[in-house]
Amino acid sequence: MMDKEFFEIANRLGACRLLHGTENKEELMRLLLTPQGTEFCTKNNFPSMEQLREFRGKKAESMGIYIDTDVELTNPVKVFLAGSKAILHFDTIGRYNVILMHGAEAEIHAGNYAVVFVKNSGGKVRITKDKTARVL
Repeated sequence: MMDKEFFEIANRLGACRLLHGTENKEELMRLLLTPQGTEFCTKNNFPSMEQLREFRGKKAESMGIYIDTDVELTNPVKVFLAGSKAILHFDTIGRYNVILMHGAEAEIHAGNYAVVFVKNSGGKVRITKDKTARVL
């Protein structure tokens, strides 16, 4: 379970009612990927990189959360990058989400009518796309 300070900071910043203070790391990672969680975190630059490092590992990566790592992925539906460098390929019709925080870097290659929504809060993005793809 995350420490008390984590929840106190989140509450001071106005965390949504989805956060109760009893969540374990896996539950917090799931909340991070919800639209409300993503909006709250990117708006408030929260959690800190130090706090996010507590999430690092195979479980986080299986959920699409990459912290302090280099990764290359094809068609991830939702990917959260913090302090990471990623090469992302979107080459299938679909809707995709990329979230960047804490200096993350993403090289996005999009085509074949892929629609990629990017929420950038302190990262760098390079985009290469064909005329059918949209990166918003």
